[in-house]
Amino acid sequence: MNKNVPFYDFFYKVISNGIKEEEHSEDTRKVYLINIFTFVAILFLLPLGINALLLSSYFIALALLGITFILLVNFIYLRMSYKKNLAAYVISGLFFLLMTYLIYAGGIDQTGPLWAYPLPIILMFLLGFKKGLFYNILFILVNAFILFLPEISLLSASYSESFKLRIILSLILVIFLASASEYLLERAFNKMKELKKTLEKISRQDPLTGLHNRRVYDEDIYDIHNTDGVILICDIDNFKKINDTYGHTVGDRVLVEVSNYIKRNTRQEDVAIRWGGEEFFIFLTHTTLEDGYRISELLRKCIETLPIKTNNDESINITISIGLSIVNETITLASAITSADNAMYLAKKSGRNRIEIDELTRVRENFNLI
Repeated sequence: MNKNVPFYDFFYKVISNGIKEEEHSEDTRKVYLINIFTFVAILFLLPLGINALLLSSYFIALALLGITFILLVNFIYLRMSYKKNLAAYVISGLFFLLMTYLIYAGGIDQTGPLWAYPLPIILMFLLGFKKGLFYNILFILVNAFILFLPEISLLSASYSESFKLRIILSLILVIFLASASEYLLERAFNKMKELKKTLEKISRQDPLTGLHNRRVYDEDIYDIHNTDGVILICDIDNFKKINDTYGHTVGDRVLVEVSNYIKRNTRQEDVAIRWGGEEFFIFLTHTTLEDGYRISELLRKCIETLPIKTNNDESINITISIGLSIVNETITLASAITSADNAMYLAKKSGRNRIEIDELTRVRENFNLI
């Protein structure tokens, strides 16, 4: 059993040629197919080319050995460039021309047309449903033109009329089966891709507020680390009292309304996260401390006037406390979060419904509260 391991390792390396990283995608499937078709084609074409050479069929030998060489160069090029679409078109074009020639010339003992049947599958798998179907129809039309217009003397081989008809009809059947298979496969893959996007969105979204959850912070932390901006830690004042007085339904309504306002008033490049409970994390990218303070003040004032309906149709007003800090090349993200958190607790102790900037950030930025 151990003797077979090197072969499996070698085969896996061959079919993984041109794949940058392990992932399940349509592009990855295409690369696997390109490599498998290349590997199998070389195994078939090389001995057939040598056999044709020994039988003195020099033109066929040259065609088969030439295509083998081009496939090998294409394989190496894919490894170096990762350009899978070009590699797919090279393989498809080579086999399109080779199979057309074999039908035209007949090949050895008039068996050329027998090699044309894998072509619809190759075109469909490598080029996809729409392009594959187009080139398959083109292949049928080109070869029907060659087979059924003998007066132009295009056909080199000698086939009976019934055999010509069977070649075309059987190729149409193979094309139909290959098209149906690829169409259903693409539909299934697209549905899986949509489902994956939906699940990924759900996994990164807080189900109540629709804001990002902490997973977004964990996964995008590198981008935040390497971007200057302002961090806001916001906390809804007296939230526990709201829950105890009016119930959790009203408490949820408060969270949703505040979150909706945050979503409407942050840019696409900003990051807004439900940090936990009634606390929110907002990262304003490429924003100065002055602009961050101005945006925070606008947020505080709007939340202060935001009417929330209770279950008895009464209106209650809510407020938030906000702590600010900056992130730049000298202030790490972890340090900025700690500073903003401390500033937010200072805002709470100072009477709530206010904005505070930690003392160190204020001194560094030479910023005075208005």
